[in-house]
Amino acid sequence: MVEKLQWNTVSPSGFIEGEEELRVKDDGRYFLYLQVTLNPQKAENYTITVNSSKRKTILEGLINKPKLSTGFMGVGISMNRGETLTVICKPKAKISDSPIETYLGVIKLH
Repeated sequence: MVEKLQWNTVSPSGFIEGEEELRVKDDGRYFLYLQVTLNPQKAENYTITVNSSKRKTILEGLINKPKLSTGFMGVGISMNRGETLTVICKPKAKISDSPIETYLGVIKLH
């Protein structure tokens, strides 16, 4: 059961680094996209938030009782060098580790 999600960064351009906290290495405009899927478990309501060290919550998704996924979420945002991102699941849950079910992507636009 996790609350703060961990990621494997595989950025060929190297503009994001980290695992629990993803740190932005360059100022710029970015597109963040995310989907979180839970492993089957007790039906509850869950909230998934992407938090920024500069702006608090920048994305929020809900997982309600009949479904196990947030679905696709995305946002365009300006971020500064050193800014960090975290993804939180409340309450704690078992997260699917399949890369086609749970993923976070960051595209640097400029």
